[in-house]
Amino acid sequence: MLLVGNKKKPLDEIADIHLDDEYERGEMARVLRLGLVCTRTDPKLRPSISQVVCTLDGSERFFKEEGGKEGDVSRKQMYDSSMLMVRQMQALGIH
Repeated sequence: MLLVGNKKKPLDEIADIHLDDEYERGEMARVLRLGLVCTRTDPKLRPSISQVVCTLDGSERFFKEEGGKEGDVSRKQMYDSSMLMVRQMQALGIH
């Protein structure tokens, strides 16, 4: 299961159907989780390129430093990220 937004989804629902269930689940989960943290709204919450490379090489260090499960985002991080987006929209005059 992978936490996507506020829902847990099995990898089978996320993986490309053309893979015909022929993939290493741990690797798939790592790449998907990494994609989620790399697309966080607040750039300060995203991993550095060296952290991305280490994670793709199999290191769990970045996710362990993040605390909790891989890919999980704390409520504070989600709130901070959302507030940043709201402030940016307000600065652009978007209401």
